[in-house]
Amino acid sequence: MKPHALALDNEGLVYVLDSGLNRVMVFDALGLFQYSIDIDKGFTNPVAVAVAPDGKTVFVIDRGDLANDDHKVVAFTPDGKEKFRLGPRGPDEGKFNIPLAATVTKDGTLLIADSGNFRIQGFDLDGKFKFAFGRPGAEAGSFSRPRSIATDPQGNIYVADAGFNNVQIFSPTG
Repeated sequence: MKPHALALDNEGLVYVLDSGLNRVMVFDALGLFQYSIDIDKGFTNPVAVAVAPDGKTVFVIDRGDLANDDHKVVAFTPDGKEKFRLGPRGPDEGKFNIPLAATVTKDGTLLIADSGNFRIQGFDLDGKFKFAFGRPGAEAGSFSRPRSIATDPQGNIYVADAGFNNVQIFSPTG
């Protein structure tokens, strides 16, 4: 109905966040439907999806809105059970201010583009905080409006910034 974001696991499954249907739909490499995860409970504005390399944890990012503090990341099992939540809104580790994108590295680090806090936060696959990098500013390593994030097979982190109209590349630790 309204596909908003996608992610892939190591088996080639494609995870599509449909923010109109409030679910993550999973397809095989041929495009054949496999299963879905309903996310209709407690989501204000789901905007991104990420998946662990083995497909055993699916992360849905809720950017919330300005009227609430419901800025979060929710981890689900493939059968739709909630594993844990990160958030809500705030500047501290594990809290977010308009999270907009996520990815999981090959070695299993969940990276969240925490746009309103001008940073990237990294967590293990159980939700434990690992590191953060970035700050507001105009020099290298700073962000204005980080909007998207990706990694390559070597673990380098690519962050697209809509404010600077650029992509910055970081080491696997930021």
